[in-house]
Amino acid sequence: MKLILKDSDKANKFSAIFQHLKQIVQAIVLYFDTNGLYIQGMDSTQVCLFECNLHHSWFDEYVFDEAADEGRICINTGIIHKVISAVGENQVIEISHTYNADVLNIKFASQTQYNEENKFNKHFQISLICLDTERLDIPNCETLVDLSIDTTTFSKLITQLLIFSEQLTLTFTDESIQFETSGVEGGLKSNIDLEDNNIQKKEDKKDNKNET
Repeated sequence: MKLILKDSDKANKFSAIFQHLKQIVQAIVLYFDTNGLYIQGMDSTQVCLFECNLHHSWFDEYVFDEAADEGRICINTGIIHKVISAVGENQVIEISHTYNADVLNIKFASQTQYNEENKFNKHFQISLICLDTERLDIPNCETLVDLSIDTTTFSKLITQLLIFSEQLTLTFTDESIQFETSGVEGGLKSNIDLEDNNIQKKEDKKDNKNET
């Protein structure tokens, strides 16, 4: 198995995935197949279930042989995030694994030195771990409301709501969505107008589909 990232923006996004995952779990399972990379896991309290799917076309190069490569490896999220974060500007990231090996290889090289043998700037080896977990089959289900909001805006809002409580209450109406927290020291309410965000009710999505 081998995957390569040459674009700096994609490298930053790839690093951000593990930055967020390490806040949820200490270890994850990476699933590889001919379609790409898939990540699925659940936090220790079994409250938060997450999944991430990176299609093979998202990488500059993606190689996976079903007959020769392992389709499942387990790794510490904190370690892989530290390693990926060490990549320099305009460096190529190459991640590879050989069958039955107990390490994941990660290489960084400048664009000009990438194809030159023994010219890699950095060569990491991360020890794999054992996880006794099963891949869950997550059924597709229709939702009543879809909410799409800029992550920076959402992050700032949640940070402000956390001033008063770790418990968040969301109230959905025909006109807006209300975020509310309250505690012994006070509370905060914030209303988001539906017209200012990409939010649609289930009935609206059906109407739009019929129109097209």
